[in-house]
Amino acid sequence: MNVANSILGLFRYLGLAALIVIGVLSEVPGSLRPHIFAVGQLEHFVAYFAAALLLTLGFWSRRNVLLLSLTLPIYAAALEVAQLFVPGRDSEFIDFFASWGGVCAGIISAWLLRSACKLRVVGKAF
Repeated sequence: MNVANSILGLFRYLGLAALIVIGVLSEVPGSLRPHIFAVGQLEHFVAYFAAALLLTLGFWSRRNVLLLSLTLPIYAAALEVAQLFVPGRDSEFIDFFASWGGVCAGIISAWLLRSACKLRVVGKAF
């Protein structure tokens, strides 16, 4: 196993772990959930940005990126709906839109990062 495959595996496991953490923290009663930022939407954005970035880097292919761009917002929407049944939690469209924005920003950042790395490697070859 080479270093590149090890790094891809790490991205995959960290991205999947991020989704699990997002799911658990989304369904914990409001009084038990830790808050990192003063604004809840920023927490949504950062969490989904990190998950999308890691998963996109780990599972990079046109098909997988399209699949991630569709399934991660659906996951965010499902968690928002599930929060309606959790004591002390509420579901808001603005939270979903913050999550969706984080997914988009994470995928775009992964694409830019991969593009920059390819240019740097090609540039060194010549």
